[in-house]
Amino acid sequence: MKSWPNKPIFESDFKYSSFDEAVATSTVNLEAGEYSATLLRDWCIGFVPHGGYLTSILLHVGTQHMISHPKLSKLNQPHPIHSAVTFLSRCVPGRAKLVAAVLKTGRQYTFLRVSLYQDVLCLEANIAFTHMTEHQKGPTLRTVLPPPPPPLTDGPWYTAEGDPLHDARPVSKKILYKVAPGSQFGSDKKNSPSVREQWVKMADGSKFSIASLGYLSDMFLPLPENYDETSKTHWYPTLALSIEVKRAPEGRGWDVLFCRVQSRVIENGRMDITIDVFDEQSRIVAISHHVAIIVDAARNRTKVAAKL
Repeated sequence: MKSWPNKPIFESDFKYSSFDEAVATSTVNLEAGEYSATLLRDWCIGFVPHGGYLTSILLHVGTQHMISHPKLSKLNQPHPIHSAVTFLSRCVPGRAKLVAAVLKTGRQYTFLRVSLYQDVLCLEANIAFTHMTEHQKGPTLRTVLPPPPPPLTDGPWYTAEGDPLHDARPVSKKILYKVAPGSQFGSDKKNSPSVREQWVKMADGSKFSIASLGYLSDMFLPLPENYDETSKTHWYPTLALSIEVKRAPEGRGWDVLFCRVQSRVIENGRMDITIDVFDEQSRIVAISHHVAIIVDAARNRTKVAAKL
């Protein structure tokens, strides 16, 4: 695979940020649902903030609005159980404005729209909130589940430093991986190149929250890179991403999760991606679906930061 045509350069004394630092926001006007954030350089693919990272910021802002707004907090619906994100324009590292707007409130479910702006509307998410234990009552029916994850074995965890584009994807350094021995970053390139399986944990030692599932649902080496036909360097922008959260974490969050990533059709430069996320008890935590495209990496380039 060719090297990235240009890549971000980090100073020797650059301070890499944690997930909590990366999604931190400030309240501008609580009643109007206005917040501000700073999109950080080390959470990018090339020069463009990672789509899963941006999704986590939207989930974080939506959750903060639900638990902080005087009227919404009375509903006791802190859990974002479904989000559908549309990526309208690429972002750049720097300041961003976010706006949370109520679409509908209810006794069991409330719907928000959270939008992110950098001069223009860059992306927005429609998010459904509830309380997973207090408001969700109903039958539980047996279904045919996807194959459970392989056992989590002892032994070291690894970064993605073997990825030839590792330096061009600094956001990939935020995760530690454990994959099947002999696999290509969790893929059997010969027999099933469109599937990737990986146990993951946060490199900074933090736990996975519901908000960080946005980042995790988009954090894997791109499946097209398993194919000889894509030896040229590409970029894989997300057009749309959805996440359905099946369970809330017990305690402060999940230490370790398993992701099975698969694409069913990669055709004419467009691909679907499904991610099943499991906990250590083989229970499904979340299901995510993507629509992404394959473009020349030269299109991932520096852009003047937006003025707000």
